[in-house]
Amino acid sequence: MTFDLSKKEAINLNDEIIYLKSYFELQRIRLNILLDYCIDLSFDLTTSKIYIPSLLIQPIVENAILHGIVPSKNKEEFTLRWKTTVSGWKAPKKQKLKSKNHHKSLGNKILRERLDILNYNEREKITFSLGNLDVEGGDFGLW
Repeated sequence: MTFDLSKKEAINLNDEIIYLKSYFELQRIRLNILLDYCIDLSFDLTTSKIYIPSLLIQPIVENAILHGIVPSKNKEEFTLRWKTTVSGWKAPKKQKLKSKNHHKSLGNKILRERLDILNYNEREKITFSLGNLDVEGGDFGLW
């Protein structure tokens, strides 16, 4: 699926959701983690008519799983929400960030650069911000 989607400039939200469900299952098995996930869609979305750049959400999900859920070693829930204006995730509760190896992820930087390119000549811009939905004022979104 990754190979097929990577060839496309844009895919509909329905295809992205199918891909993300497969990705969650693969990661759950590969990493042997206790992970429940929920994909929550606003009732007014027609997923087959909404197009987004291909493979835009997967790197964000991967980063959240590898750097947020895996280190916790507890059963965690990952919620991905799509509304008419925002798409978000809810990070595990009471998780402290630990950085023993000082790993510096380039995923967010690459995503921002990709969005800059995609937005260059567009009237309606896609923007990105990252935070923990459990923390007051924190959010994650692609607008």
